[in-house]
Amino acid sequence: MKSLQVLEMNGQRLLTTAQLADAYEADMKKINDNFQNNKDRYTKEKHYYALTGDDLKEFKRAYPKISGNLKFAPVLYLWTEKGAWLHAKSLNTDRAWEAYEMLVDEYYRMKEQLPQSEPQYELPSNFAEALRQLADSVEENQRLREKIEEQAPKVNAYQTFMSAVNVLPVNEIAKSMELGPNTLFNLMRDWKLMFKNQEGYNIPYQHFIKAGCFTVKTKTFWKNGVSLNSSRTFVTPKGQDLIFRLARKYNLIKGGQSK
Repeated sequence: MKSLQVLEMNGQRLLTTAQLADAYEADMKKINDNFQNNKDRYTKEKHYYALTGDDLKEFKRAYPKISGNLKFAPVLYLWTEKGAWLHAKSLNTDRAWEAYEMLVDEYYRMKEQLPQSEPQYELPSNFAEALRQLADSVEENQRLREKIEEQAPKVNAYQTFMSAVNVLPVNEIAKSMELGPNTLFNLMRDWKLMFKNQEGYNIPYQHFIKAGCFTVKTKTFWKNGVSLNSSRTFVTPKGQDLIFRLARKYNLIKGGQSK
């Protein structure tokens, strides 16, 4: 699979139909037919985006090389990771599944590159060398600060987007995994994603809420003259991805993120 130009929108990486067809070694008509024949399985803004009007014009301005062959196209479909997975599932060829694995590893998700060992430092042998090391250290710290500041808006936008759209209640997540809601709640407590509060509700830990994995909706009601609170947890796409990765890790499910 040749290197793909990165397309980003609303904090997500997306692929055009042409890029998806190239990755799966299928023609665009096959991808389009696959979509039309299974359209009831695809959800807009979860599996794909359909750009028209001003949104399409803005895309063409932002990506002139990609949109060069789309001059007169009235609509442009862009596919999310979940949409790419549905296409792979429908095509059901060895190449489609191999390409999907590559897309996940190399395009939709950034591979974590962790240091393999602690860096080795040597003490300076003289004053001049100490000054040089200090200068290098200051320059590197400045470079890292600039990079962090540059990435901060993207990270904030990503967190906001992931927390705002496609949130699902836990029972819907459990249904897609062919599990009972209580079973999934038990698993998430075992995985230290949530705990039971004094009222007996399953509540995510605060750091997972801040990370954009969950949202909790609380409402107040009266019972026998007493004011009580009830809480319900909803899972964002980021939290859904976390749950499915843990489920695959413990061999509870296989393959993609939904049945």
